[in-house]
Amino acid sequence: MKTSGVSLLLGVCVLLLSALTVCAVSLSVSPNLQQFFTAASVSLTCDGQLGSDGWTVKRDTGSGTESCGAGGRSFGRFNGSSCLFNEFEPVSGVYWCEGEAGEKSEEVNITVSDKHVILEIPALPVRTGSHVTLRCKKKTGGTAAAYFYCNGRLVRPKSEKLITINVQQSDEGLYWCAPDEFGSSPQSFLRVRAAIGSLVLLVLVLFVLHLLWKKRTGRYQSAPVNDVTYAEVTSRAWTNKTPASEPEVLYSSLRTNTAEAKGTTDTTEEV
Repeated sequence: MKTSGVSLLLGVCVLLLSALTVCAVSLSVSPNLQQFFTAASVSLTCDGQLGSDGWTVKRDTGSGTESCGAGGRSFGRFNGSSCLFNEFEPVSGVYWCEGEAGEKSEEVNITVSDKHVILEIPALPVRTGSHVTLRCKKKTGGTAAAYFYCNGRLVRPKSEKLITINVQQSDEGLYWCAPDEFGSSPQSFLRVRAAIGSLVLLVLVLFVLHLLWKKRTGRYQSAPVNDVTYAEVTSRAWTNKTPASEPEVLYSSLRTNTAEAKGTTDTTEEV
């Protein structure tokens, strides 16, 4: 049981670490933002540890799927493995990478706005424990002091030009900013992912607690051993009442139990 438990632990750890090093193709956004003003220059790239040959960038703006650089319903232009926008069309949508066999990457929501302000927020998921800075960017340039909201609640009690978050899982949600002199920015969802090291540590802690629980409850036992023979020998000697003419006799009673026998055999042997 101990060996199988250790093997299971190692297997889970290998799978978790593999998720960090051998990942599927993902969509990379440069700059790493979800919101843009019109006429912004943006690059979307399909990349991954195993390569991205045969993958293309696609999007859905609510009126059907379009492919980057393709004829007919298309957008942008391909340069190597990247889809480039010389001038971002004023269309918001969901973007992803798709392979020749129909496999898809995680989707990224991109918003193109003509409002006075937009929120600078990462397009890609952020890890717990990392630091993320949010800004309220003005269309005319520069950063506006604003109130920042997450899921309808104020993140800070006062107006600020930027806020930095030490990311925890509870920070995942819908964000926007609202300056005093302008209207609010569009809303975008910040995605949070647990750090892979935290997952491995959690598995180790759970495994140790599991072993301690088995030891405490007496359920952690070695496997039974078959074909074991137990013997009980009882010896008794006669007292001095034995006639002197007779030799001293020692009797022993031997009782043998085996794991396979259903009964008990008693043997009296004269020595």
